[in-house]
This record gives sequence, structure tokens and C-alpha cells, in this order.
Amino acid sequence: MNISRHLPLCIVSLIAIGALGLAWQEHRALADLRSLGLTADERSRMQKIAWDAEKRAQAAEARLAAVRDARGATVSGEDTNRSSATQALGDYASDMIAKLDDPEIRRLMDLQQLANINRRNAAFYKSAKLSPTQLAQFQQLLLERQNAATDVLIAATQQGINPMQNPDEFGQMVKSAQAEVDAKIQTTLGPDEYGQFQNFQQSQDQRGTVNQLQQDLSYTDTPLSDAQKDQMVQVVAQSNPTGGGTVNDTTINLAQGVLSGPQLQALQNLQQLQQGKVQLQQLMKQNAGAK
Repeated sequence: MNISRHLPLCIVSLIAIGALGLAWQEHRALADLRSLGLTADERSRMQKIAWDAEKRAQAAEARLAAVRDARGATVSGEDTNRSSATQALGDYASDMIAKLDDPEIRRLMDLQQLANINRRNAAFYKSAKLSPTQLAQFQQLLLERQNAATDVLIAATQQGINPMQNPDEFGQMVKSAQAEVDAKIQTTLGPDEYGQFQNFQQSQDQRGTVNQLQQDLSYTDTPLSDAQKDQMVQVVAQSNPTGGGTVNDTTINLAQGVLSGPQLQALQNLQQLQQGKVQLQQLMKQNAGAK
């Protein structure tokens, strides 16, 4: 995949996510902080997250400066470049980027993102049996990796670089930042655990589908057991050799050796739900094209 072709959409998505979710995340994060009753160690850890976010932004700025120097760029027209970038992205988008660079806003958003990261990776945490120190380092690195694109976006606009007009440069900086974090994760986990984590990440779509099935069955007389959940992740992966979490006819056939009758019916209902979603998207596109 040519990443540069998709970068403008990626950049707009980053801005849109910030615009739509910022107020909600601030409200939720403040409420969570009031209700959590954090210990001194936990407060210290949250403060470290805020400091690390600032360090990431500074490191991203340094990397961007190095790339510009390597390309023979000069900073003499920095004010003009910044004005051009602001005009291209729009005043509202530029305002959202400025808010994302606010340390307190980033701290509150990091709290929410870290909670989501922990939910997605809870099963790996359990299987990896990391020490408390390793787990804390690992969680922080996952947060850092997720924030890489945002950090580079902020650093780019601050230096007058317009990511919409320089997608290759922006994409290279994002990949470079993520590669640095990946190296730190490998060091923290060790080669064996890192390999298991990569496998876990590659099965996220399949796990998402099985998690939905588990939730659908959670209030019935035939809930999905942990053993069945692990087997179904393999079933969904086997029936989607190119990746993804689609429930297809092969999934249904393979699941017959894993699920009971009522559970299999729930899986078929999930298949119909997925198919209906695809049909709805197609109809929406057709209607949009007809106007």
C-alpha cells in the first residue's frame, strides 16, 4: 500500500477525531479522575504520562527538523509556510491542532486512550504474565505508538510544514516514530513475547468479532466459555486467510465443531448483521452518487 496516497485522509481523520471527541473526552476524563481515588503512585504515573507526551512532541519536532535539513530545506520562509499550512488546513483545524498540543488536554486524552488500549490488550496482558514494572513500561509504549501520528502532525504544523502538501515527508516521520517505539517494545518484552504480541495484534479483527459474539451470548443460557472464545478466534482467522473478522459460510461450517446449537444461531445472526451493514453502506454510496 502506498501510504502517501492515504495520508490526506489520515490527517483529516486525526483532526475530525479531535474535533468530535475532545469535549466528551475532557468531561469523561475529569469525571473519571474524581471517582478513581488514585493512590500516590498512580497519580505519579499519570503525571509521568503527561511529561512523556511533551517529550514525544519535542522528539518529533527534532526528527522533522532533521528531515528538512537533509532535504536542504531552509527556515527563512517559516512564517510564510506556517501561514500557508494554516490556510490549507483551515482555521478550525489549526485551532484543533493547537488544542491537541495543550499539555492538560493531552494528559486527559491520554488517560482515555490508555484505558482503551488496556481493554484491547487485556488478554495479552494476562497471557504474557509481565511484571508490574514491565507492564507499566509496555502500556506507556503502546500509548506512545498510538499517539505517534498526532505528535508528528503537531510538530509538522509548528514548523510550518503542511502535511497535506508534503504527505511523503509526513508519512516517513510517522513510520520513523512508530519504528522507534516498536524497538523499545521489543526490548521491554523480549523477542519471544514480542513475537506473541505481534501475533496478537494481527488477530485484533478476529478477536473483535468473537468479542461481539461473546457479548451477544453473555445474557443467554449458553454464554461463550474462555476455551470456546480462543477456539473461535482461530476459526475466524482460518476462514479469513487474508485477514479481517468477517463471518462467512466457512466460519459457520468450522464453528459447528466448537459451538452449541444456540451459540451457532447467534453466530449466524452476527453474520446477517455484518451482511446488512455492507448492504447499507453500498446503498448509501449509490444514493450519494445519484445526487
